Amino acid sequence: MLFCEIAILYAGIYFNCINKKNYHCITSELEEDIMYKIEKTDFGVKITFKGSIKAEEMRQWLEDSIVFLQQIKNKFCIVIDMRDLKALDEETEKILKEGQICYSQGNNPDKGIERSAVFVDNIVTKIQMMRISRETGLSIKERFFSQDEADWEKKADDWIFKGIDPEE
Repeated sequence: MLFCEIAILYAGIYFNCINKKNYHCITSELEEDIMYKIEKTDFGVKITFKGSIKAEEMRQWLEDSIVFLQQIKNKFCIVIDMRDLKALDEETEKILKEGQICYSQGNNPDKGIERSAVFVDNIVTKIQMMRISRETGLSIKERFFSQDEADWEKKADDWIFKGIDPEE
């Protein structure tokens, strides 16, 4: 049996992982009882959240994310689809912040998020995520997109693939 210890000191997180090869959350489509999905893509990473995620589910996402990030060696772009996510409670929000720190890879200039596109359709969730982005220091790399905006998909593609800032 393979035992690995993953310590991410800058986030103050420590987990023991026992032979984790497949994540219950990584599926081709989100199943009814699965609240998140993590995918490796040609541009980097895509994460999908849905529904009302509780703290224990977000903790599982964080653990899976830490293991998942071990396979990514360079900077990457990330798309986070939160269109079907409900606003988070305080405890769940705190865990999401820890995850954002993990994905940003601290101060390592050769790893972590280069650009982030977040899809949101709920104004409450959007305001909450924008605040979290500011608090974790990701706001300079993160842009928010909604289906009710004109050309939102093109703007998101331009941001992720070309670095064209939709806010300029």
